[in-house]
Amino acid sequence: MDHSQRGFAYVCFENQEDAQKAANGDANAFIFEQKENRNTVGKLINNLYFKNIPEDMTNEAVTALFAPFGTIKSLVVEKGQIGKYGFVCYMDPTGKDNTYGPTCVNKAIEALMNREMTPGPDGLKLYVRHALNKSQREQEKLLETIRYKSSKKRVNLYVKNFPASWGEEEIRTEFGKYGELENVRIEAKKNEPGNQYAFVCYKQPDSCANAKQQLSNHQIEGKVLIINNYEIKEIREIQMEELRDKSDFEQYRQQQTGGFQWNDLTSQPHLTQIISQLLSLMQQNGGQQDQRGGMRGPQQNRRYQNNGGQGGQQRMHHNNMGGQGMP
Repeated sequence: MDHSQRGFAYVCFENQEDAQKAANGDANAFIFEQKENRNTVGKLINNLYFKNIPEDMTNEAVTALFAPFGTIKSLVVEKGQIGKYGFVCYMDPTGKDNTYGPTCVNKAIEALMNREMTPGPDGLKLYVRHALNKSQREQEKLLETIRYKSSKKRVNLYVKNFPASWGEEEIRTEFGKYGELENVRIEAKKNEPGNQYAFVCYKQPDSCANAKQQLSNHQIEGKVLIINNYEIKEIREIQMEELRDKSDFEQYRQQQTGGFQWNDLTSQPHLTQIISQLLSLMQQNGGQQDQRGGMRGPQQNRRYQNNGGQGGQQRMHHNNMGGQGMP
């Protein structure tokens, strides 16, 4: 590390006033100004989104609505299925202050949010918020969808295996016995004609739970009803994707190891039990063989001793004959 002198230094005071006094007393001293943080600047939003504009309101009137809060760089008004909507961009005329636009946006949101645009209880109320890019809008829309579906999870049932002749009226009649229904929707499975399933939505969670308890596995016209609690599609897709990833990883691991995993034995107690039984049987058989081998040993030794004894007698007889032949 290089600790050589750079010709400058930083001095930190307890307050801004003392730092200013020190800078004023020395011509070579300056107040430190921190550079703008790029991450902070990137999060500043100077664009505003608005909707619920009356059909007869002109672009000039819309501009006049947002002009009091700052200098408008651009304003766009579009028309779609939700009615008239648009975007406003604020910008500092000098181009030096990056916080100018976001400050104007915040002021406009605070002053214009829910402003009555048309009179009456069903009149339009202005909606304004920070503008989002496409990915942020899609993420927000997904979160709103999941939030709404989560609120309906306790009152919604998934029903299948009901008679093919049933329609919405028959389902309402049967499930309406257990509480007030909010909605019934019948759908057909893809590529499976005549195989239908339905979503039955109650207004109260107690009615939903009672219907599931009473009608689950109930036989109607020779078919057994299958009823489950509603699962959020987006969450179910995420769970299915995780299962597919796990299955792909298991297949890859089996290919790398030849299809056998020693670690899998710990998760299968019956295999471990079978292996332990086999090992005990092998030990028992080995002990029996050792016992048989021990019984044969003495017999073989006795035979060897007998053979050796006969050979010794022959050698002794030969020696005696040799002794007789000597003078």
